[in-house]
Amino acid sequence: MKPRISKPIERYGDPGDSFFWPRFVTIVIVSVVLGLMLAGCATPPPPVAVCPVVAQLPQQTQARIADEAEALPSGAYLRELVLPDWIRMRDEARAICGLERMRADE
Repeated sequence: MKPRISKPIERYGDPGDSFFWPRFVTIVIVSVVLGLMLAGCATPPPPVAVCPVVAQLPQQTQARIADEAEALPSGAYLRELVLPDWIRMRDEARAICGLERMRADE
């Protein structure tokens, strides 16, 4: 009886080997999973809108502010730049918080 000599199995054979494809697929799957995990860690959290406090002024105070704003001269810095910016910021704060804009005639 002749001794049976088997061919040694190569660990990194050619693509025709039966050992190559399961190892290749495993490496690809592990690489994809690790890549997705690393990409998931790198994404920042979504921005959160912070609702600022909007002071609700009484009608008499609103009327007084309106009268004083109308009494300012036409070229006044307060009338030209500060009041429109203040009104815009209050409107944006109300929009973020979901509040309706208060009107002076209400």
